[in-house]
Amino acid sequence: MKKLFTLFTVIVLNSIFAQPLISIPAKELNCVIKYEIYDKHLEFNADTIADSVKMNLNGEEFYGFKSNNFEFFEKVMKPIILNHLDELERLPNSEIINQLTIFVYQIYQDYFGKSFYRWGGDIFDLDDPQIESIRYKNKYGLDCSGFTVSGYELAAYFNLIPKEKLIFSSHGFRLFCERTGFEDTGGLIQKSNNYRLDTKELNQIGKEVIRLEKNEKLSEKHINLLQAGDIVGRDGHYGILVQHDNQLYYLESGGYVVPFSDYNAVEAKSAIEKFAESGYISVRRCLTD
Repeated sequence: MKKLFTLFTVIVLNSIFAQPLISIPAKELNCVIKYEIYDKHLEFNADTIADSVKMNLNGEEFYGFKSNNFEFFEKVMKPIILNHLDELERLPNSEIINQLTIFVYQIYQDYFGKSFYRWGGDIFDLDDPQIESIRYKNKYGLDCSGFTVSGYELAAYFNLIPKEKLIFSSHGFRLFCERTGFEDTGGLIQKSNNYRLDTKELNQIGKEVIRLEKNEKLSEKHINLLQAGDIVGRDGHYGILVQHDNQLYYLESGGYVVPFSDYNAVEAKSAIEKFAESGYISVRRCLTD
């Protein structure tokens, strides 16, 4: 009982004296892609259940649930982006990813709530139907890697950046695998996962810009290396850096930082160091302007 009381006291004191992370609401992030929410699109909401699909896994039959984020992309996101393609085409590569990533985060929050996490959710529904885990039955939503690479996926889809440079997109990853022999794995139904990037792949591809060990702090040299579009994490979870008013922020779906800051954009240094409290951190990059 005394040990339990002591542990409880430590938890309470830590929560009282812990410094809040520096953050801003995601809707305040500067984004050139402007949009309005229309009543005709209110069919898209966080509670909609996905269609079930019969699956055969290792000789056993299951019913999985297939996301349909592509429907949201086609009906809502695509027309908005098309109206801003000229602006996007004039931007440097890293800023294209920055703007598209901010746009995805903002519009998913507007339609599906501050937390739009859905296990096995990616923007183009490349992943297999899911049979368990968080909100796996829901029709819309993105998991951590699904959100992290969403800006790269959109840049490839709209041909804003050559696909061979976008190895954090499914198109670029497929070209990378064909060129290097790197294997696409992780599917439930078959070995391949349709080149849908998960954290295991993200943790191996691109250039590692910074590596922090558990509880290590960022140096000034580290901070100067960071840029928008860098992905941050390790096998199991990734998020991404975006830029607003010359300041870098961290965004993620699910995870270790943003959910504890009201799903706001969290200042990059404090976010990365908070993330590093639970294990090593790799900051990775695939683009140079």
